[in-house]
Amino acid sequence: MEQTSTFMNSSSKRNFVVRDIMKRAGMPKLCETRFIERQDAYLMFRDNISIIEVLQEIMSWNESKAVADAQSLILSLSNPAFVVTLVCMCDIFALTLPLAYLLQKVSLDVATASEHINDVISSLEEKRRQADGNFSVLFSEATEILEKLGDEVVLDILPMKILKHILDRQTIYIPILDAICEDIKERFSKEALEAYGLVFLLPKYFKSAEFSSPAAREQQTSAVTSKYWSLFASSERSFQQMFLAELNLWERKWGRAENSALPDTAVAALDACDKEVFPIVHGLLKILSTLPNSTCTAERSFSTLRRLKTYLRNTMRADRLSGLALLNIHRGVEINLDAVVERFLKCENRRL
Repeated sequence: MEQTSTFMNSSSKRNFVVRDIMKRAGMPKLCETRFIERQDAYLMFRDNISIIEVLQEIMSWNESKAVADAQSLILSLSNPAFVVTLVCMCDIFALTLPLAYLLQKVSLDVATASEHINDVISSLEEKRRQADGNFSVLFSEATEILEKLGDEVVLDILPMKILKHILDRQTIYIPILDAICEDIKERFSKEALEAYGLVFLLPKYFKSAEFSSPAAREQQTSAVTSKYWSLFASSERSFQQMFLAELNLWERKWGRAENSALPDTAVAALDACDKEVFPIVHGLLKILSTLPNSTCTAERSFSTLRRLKTYLRNTMRADRLSGLALLNIHRGVEINLDAVVERFLKCENRRL
């Protein structure tokens, strides 16, 4: 797939054929860092048999190098093993793509992210347990794609019974499922997501079985105390005493509210938390709200930094660069220009 995208996009003449036959600007690339673009590329290759038509059109040209490359790509794309693997990948990515979109949201908190991650893992494990039935459906879909290719491709196609035995679920479908499940569990492991321990502070989870039992509550408060006590108190014992008292009042506050009015995100809970009454809970909710769920936050900072500080402008101080970056990222914050001018006039050094 990557070779096909590179082959098509490396020539304007080939791109013209793609636009003429496939009615699209170009071939999608299999980006190494952007999972969503990779998913779109898989779906495009599965749904567009006209890729073969484009390559066959190129084979009619009087260009020996392009003709040889096109013929090689046709043989690769029409390989039954490739088609079966492609269909299996698209079926699995249909579950993981919504998670990829979700993790790129700016306002997503770790509690919501944790729920969706667990849902995706459970769905993949369910597919793993029902691999026999799922693979039969996917193999039928791959067979239909191969039949659409028909006699346009010169291949030594094996009988379907023998082919299904070779391309069995044990060699393709199950290993892919196991690899993706293990990768997601490794990326979002318990050690990597220790901040999820603060989720029990959200009013939405007060009545859930996972957080409401005395044993679970004691375990959670002990973990929070051992990790965060130095940020709020002079000793671990005093922090635990104040934290338990605040937590009791925090639960009673939301126990009087209706279920529909309970905040379900860390940001909403932080807005409803009075800092004077619940200083420790407010601080912990602030930590929970500011934790990034993915590298998208850092990627936004990198893209902003490139617009502000180019290779030709390297004499900018760190404080000025940070200020400009914050202005560029948080465009919705209103700025009092009169206060800025007044502060500038009071500065002794007015050099811009």
